[in-house]
Amino acid sequence: MEKKQEKTAGKIDTIKTEEKIVERKKSPWNEIIFAQTNLLDNLECLAEMFELVLPILKSKDEERNEKIKALSVEIAGGKIRQYTTKSMQDAKEFLSYVRKMRRADVMFRQNVVSSIVSKFDEFFSTILRISFEKNIDWLKNIDKKLSYREILEIESLDVLKGDLIIKEIDLMMRDSHYNQITFLDSKLKLGIEQSFSGWKDILEITERRNLFVHTGGEVTEQYLENCKKYEIEIDTKIKEGVCLSAGDKYIRKALDSFYELCVHISQATVRRLFDNCFEEADKILNNESVNLFNQERWELAERLFEFALDIPEKLTSKGDIKYYYLINLCIALKFGGKDFLTKLHSVDWTPFHTKYHFAVAVLEERFEDAERFMRNQAVLEEMSEEFFKDWPLLRDFRKTDNFKKAYKDIFNKDIDCEIIEEAKQAIEAEQVEKRNVEIISA
Repeated sequence: MEKKQEKTAGKIDTIKTEEKIVERKKSPWNEIIFAQTNLLDNLECLAEMFELVLPILKSKDEERNEKIKALSVEIAGGKIRQYTTKSMQDAKEFLSYVRKMRRADVMFRQNVVSSIVSKFDEFFSTILRISFEKNIDWLKNIDKKLSYREILEIESLDVLKGDLIIKEIDLMMRDSHYNQITFLDSKLKLGIEQSFSGWKDILEITERRNLFVHTGGEVTEQYLENCKKYEIEIDTKIKEGVCLSAGDKYIRKALDSFYELCVHISQATVRRLFDNCFEEADKILNNESVNLFNQERWELAERLFEFALDIPEKLTSKGDIKYYYLINLCIALKFGGKDFLTKLHSVDWTPFHTKYHFAVAVLEERFEDAERFMRNQAVLEEMSEEFFKDWPLLRDFRKTDNFKKAYKDIFNKDIDCEIIEEAKQAIEAEQVEKRNVEIISA
């Protein structure tokens, strides 16, 4: 659920215009939000790439398996004796091709996981830099001695501080992810180690990423020792020398885990360091989580709205935002196939604005009541035409005659025709963009 100024796709246009880029340079907390948005966009791109390539990999794998099966039958039946030299050479070349393609499949999966961690590292180094700039006393080697030459070369105290911060971050980024994150966690009381449910998954993914980068996935003694030290449960079949890859489920878990961790770190950090950002941080947290509805990532959205509701009240903008979070949590639970009524009925909605009555009626599938609330002037003042077309909560309600009739009466438009027309425009825009890319590439 969103405020009127945040309509359409429920997304704040975060630092895309030239004006906002200038603002980002002036406002360190805005730079944290920019880093968060950048990482989330990168993770979504990696997820889309993986889902696009995955069917091709599976199709090729099935094709290879069928050919190998046929070749095995021929060998077992003695038909291999009838092969010519050329036939035998073709078979050898095919088997060589099979080995290469299987290796390519493993490399692709390992590279996806490595890219996830690499993009997170970019994000985290930005968070560290801003945190150090706000807390210069964090520098470990603050009593470090400088030579006369170094003193003479110092342009200003600010430059010296900046150089020390860069060196300190460089040292930290060479350390383990456990030490990096727990350092910031302990300094700012982010609650990662204590309350982030995916913490051990993150640690295992980063340790496995180290294997992918340094040993091609072969398990080392250090990997096993670190898993034991961090109390990470691993399969008993995983022994030193075994080669690990990353299955479909593992990669999707990695994407979701780092998405969630990014939001936790950026939101907690910005609220701890900047007490003038709560309203904007609340909007961005709400809208980034709502975006997951359009991708039907209900479980991840559920965890993020649970996190949002657990933020201490002194670190929020107060007002209606916690009720937005609650309604959106109920949406995630409902479409995720879980009980949402317990959460929904934890609040007496009677004294609330009519827009909440509308949302509750839709959640409870009281569509006649929802139609009545939809026509209410108080609701129309809060919700635009685009909102009615895009809000994920209304996905089932939009299919009903109740919604279609109310929409027609209010906006004098047919919702089905509107959807078809928007689809046409989207296709045309995509075709124009494709032609422009082809022209540039030519």
